[in-house]
Amino acid sequence: MLSNKRKGNTMPQAILRYPSEKQAKIWLKRRQGIAPSVIAQKMKVSRAYVSKSLKQAENRIEVLLDHAARINRIKLHHVSPIHGLAVGYCAAHKSETTISYSPTLGVQVWYEHHGDCGSCSDYNDCIKLLDTLAKEWRIPLSSNAPPTGVAKNLFSKITRKLDWIE
Repeated sequence: MLSNKRKGNTMPQAILRYPSEKQAKIWLKRRQGIAPSVIAQKMKVSRAYVSKSLKQAENRIEVLLDHAARINRIKLHHVSPIHGLAVGYCAAHKSETTISYSPTLGVQVWYEHHGDCGSCSDYNDCIKLLDTLAKEWRIPLSSNAPPTGVAKNLFSKITRKLDWIE
């Protein structure tokens, strides 16, 4: 861990690194419920390699989720580096917020809001991002809703899957 000195205080900073391509692949397969022995066999690596890579990926994802929360001033309620998801509240936006990690998309911050998606220039990008996340989570989406509705539906299904519903 690195540290910066400010006015005599030590402020720890974690090194921000995404999981390597192999770590991310192993992490995603494991999150999708594939057994470590099957992952090892398919990737032609040892189970020990899978275990070590998974641990490294989870550590890196945890740091990434925490960093995204801190820089966006989000107070987290739930964090799961195993699932690449964090949920909290952003006072600045007055909204529930989800931070997701995806090997394809990286770290994304999703603020719950009720905007006019039809007039937004990011409409198609949001739909593509949500579709990618849904496929990684193996959750079918209804494509009739605007992105805000799709996101709310997707993250609701994910949080129920993780038993994070209060």
